[in-house]
Amino acid sequence: MTKVSVIVPVYNVAKFLPQCLESLINQTLTDMEIICINDGSTDNSLDILNSYAKKDNRIIIIDKENSGVSASRNIGLDRANGEYVMFLDSDDYFVSPDSCQKAFDTITSNNADIGIFGYYDLLNETELEPSFRTLKLKQMIKGETEIDYYTFQSSIWDKIYRLSFLRKNNIKFVEGLKTAEDVIFCFMTKFANPKYFLFDEILYVYRTDREGSVTTSNFNAVKSNFESLKYFVSTKNFSNQTTDVQLKVVDRFLGGALYFYNKNGKNLIGDINKTLGYIEQRYDKKSLKKLSNYHPLKKISKGFWAKLTAKIFSIVNSSDKKHKIVTFLGIKFKFRRKK
Repeated sequence: MTKVSVIVPVYNVAKFLPQCLESLINQTLTDMEIICINDGSTDNSLDILNSYAKKDNRIIIIDKENSGVSASRNIGLDRANGEYVMFLDSDDYFVSPDSCQKAFDTITSNNADIGIFGYYDLLNETELEPSFRTLKLKQMIKGETEIDYYTFQSSIWDKIYRLSFLRKNNIKFVEGLKTAEDVIFCFMTKFANPKYFLFDEILYVYRTDREGSVTTSNFNAVKSNFESLKYFVSTKNFSNQTTDVQLKVVDRFLGGALYFYNKNGKNLIGDINKTLGYIEQRYDKKSLKKLSNYHPLKKISKGFWAKLTAKIFSIVNSSDKKHKIVTFLGIKFKFRRKK
């Protein structure tokens, strides 16, 4: 058994893959394996993988037909022989050559199932900035703010996991989802009651808003986020949680919907209304109003319906107060007001 398995799903990332692989082959932790799963790339990603495998015998390449990032990560988990496992997206990279060694030393010395570390956001391909969650992580470690583990239920690559913990609890990625598969994975680990440890190290670099990512692609991410929420709510694992925990999960998905709405424009309100209607059938309004992301989405929803109603039928005064403006089915009629 090796100390650490690093799982790297690869799909059409030839532009960024060399930087990712350089950060891996330069790791000082020699007792590790690098499992790269090529998910049917149509660019020269596989050629790049093969060239690096010749340089470093820690690299294992699995080539398969395209079936999505979750399937790739699951194949990596099945293949892994490490005591611990880390995930690295192929457009990202580790901060320094000792990132994996630091992660391994920290999780073993604290006998934890999950170790959570910080990461940088890479802005404009040049600027490294500590992420918001990293800043909050530091505050929690210092005791300046309450430890809220749910803050970290967003990404899998800012963590190191005990592989036996994942296998014992049958924790894998849900295949077929377009968004939030990593969020569901993280919540599943939380539901299994792990021993976790927060440590004040920035080990990872996350490339923000690259072309072709979820936040920059054209597909309806709010709708996809909603489908992922519906799937998760339907699972026995979700229904076994307390209402308080369920609401925290719901709030995380509402936060995703709000993020995608702000990123991708204003034509996604119909799916926001579907999301709100879905959760309002399951939880009382009093509880929902306590969620941080419910109110702003509800405000967006109400604004939409107000504008839609105004286009169908409305009566308002003109700016000079001399006329009534009547709108009916989008057609405006102007009538002089009686004195």
